[in-house]
Amino acid sequence: MYTSRYLKHYWRYRHRIHAVCGILAGVFTAAGFIIVMNWLGWAFYFDNIHNFAGIVFSFLTILLVLGGVTLLTIYKAVNLDWQTKTLLRIKRVHKWFGYFIVFTVQIAVMSGIVRKAGIWFWSPSLKDGLLIANIFIFFFSLLIGEIIH
Repeated sequence: MYTSRYLKHYWRYRHRIHAVCGILAGVFTAAGFIIVMNWLGWAFYFDNIHNFAGIVFSFLTILLVLGGVTLLTIYKAVNLDWQTKTLLRIKRVHKWFGYFIVFTVQIAVMSGIVRKAGIWFWSPSLKDGLLIANIFIFFFSLLIGEIIH
């Protein structure tokens, strides 16, 4: 989101930065998914919201990355002269799908904090502090981007 929305002043480099960050997000997501699934013996457990959200958002993130790679391939390799509407429609879907994932993946993050607090018997104040810190950092980083933008 930062690279496409807040780096518009650096248009020459932002597409490359966005592509590299997107590919890295896909690689880290896939690696994390493989590590967790290996640790769980390649079985899906849907006994709590964190497990369910983690599985769903792993697949959605990979889907978003593949959509971005497809969009970049279409831009660079496919001759779609006079089909600007098609390209803009595909770009818009990628953009809004990315926004959806950025905001809703917080469900997985916050449910992970709650789950870990329950497993490790953290004090309620530590759990609440981490939840508040997560929300604050997330929205503060968006605010900084909007101010700079």
